[in-house]
Amino acid sequence: MRKIVINPFLVFLMTIIGTLAIYSLSWSEIYPALTSTSLILFLGITIIVLLFFSKVYNIFFPVGVFQNRKHSINMSIWVVLGFLSIAAELIYEKAIPILEVLVFRSGYNYVDFEGIPTFHVFAVTYASFLGLWLWDRFLMDHQFLNLLGSLFFVSYPLILFNRGGFIMNLCTLLFITLIRKRHTVFSVKKIIVAMSSVLVILYLFGLLGNFRSPDSTSVKESGEARSSLILNSGRATEEFKESIIPKEFFWTYLYAGTPLGNLNHMMEVMEPTNDLNAFVASSILPDFISKRIIESKNIYIPDDDLVLATFNVSTLFATAFKTLGILGMSLLVLYYSLVVFGYSYLMKKMDTVSVVGIAILFTIIIFSFFNNMLTFSGLSFQLIYPILFGIYNKMRG
Repeated sequence: MRKIVINPFLVFLMTIIGTLAIYSLSWSEIYPALTSTSLILFLGITIIVLLFFSKVYNIFFPVGVFQNRKHSINMSIWVVLGFLSIAAELIYEKAIPILEVLVFRSGYNYVDFEGIPTFHVFAVTYASFLGLWLWDRFLMDHQFLNLLGSLFFVSYPLILFNRGGFIMNLCTLLFITLIRKRHTVFSVKKIIVAMSSVLVILYLFGLLGNFRSPDSTSVKESGEARSSLILNSGRATEEFKESIIPKEFFWTYLYAGTPLGNLNHMMEVMEPTNDLNAFVASSILPDFISKRIIESKNIYIPDDDLVLATFNVSTLFATAFKTLGILGMSLLVLYYSLVVFGYSYLMKKMDTVSVVGIAILFTIIIFSFFNNMLTFSGLSFQLIYPILFGIYNKMRG
């Protein structure tokens, strides 16, 4: 039976194809069929390039190459640091967002939770990384305390009512399990099981979306009433409304289709500024650095020309197109490829948490078609911790 070896490039390729397939469902009146010839040609060439890089990647990084030995780092101090970081954030804000939402506290808005300035990025990314690391430890030693710690820290974004961060953590947990169990080689049967699991997760994602969308007075309404809010704001077609498809999946359609629809629209109506400095600042550098550079250097980044202002994501390629056109989009594909090869090489040399590092890289890639995750420090900053702990372990001898 033919086997498929999953790697970051193949995941990116599958994400693009999957997004195109979802977009073609035409469940919303907002987004028409793709009309930008340049975009269609670019995506076609990108798919071919990613397929080639996928073949090369499997040669240099075959299955099992990241199976680091069971490491001996004492986790106690790092777990305490994680607990203290979370406690400091919650005490500073004097609120636990998920509890405030569940008890329908009047006037509370979970999006106002900002945490401790500057420290917040560390607290969220470190807690998530720690949960992922404990999960990896649990898969190796099956200690119940590691499982409990993992579930707690991985759920920190959920405590903040940040479902996006929580879903990303779940994806990384899945990739850690696949790598650790050497299940990155997929048979047709495994692919069917995996796709079924994804459908369940996407359905739950829609349920949570329905729950958090209404205000505190309408949260108690029926599931159908809550679904109607997103169906109306997303201008679902009558065909979809009357279909037997669970309406919770409309969230997935919007999240997957909106970026591509917006990018298609921008490439039709906007002209790039052709500013290399703007491209580097906005598409290459992490957001906590780029914001300061853009402000201090007064670099101009055009606003997105969106199909509908409510849905404001436009793929990782949008800003690259606005600042450097098709050339910027192509350079971004090359940059991502260099990061994948370079980081994978580092993890190959690290004998501590390489499995976790590669799993985080997988998650960054799978979400990058929707937004530039390498510039989003809320996720990409997690890539730093495997390197730091790898260096720390080598210094310990």
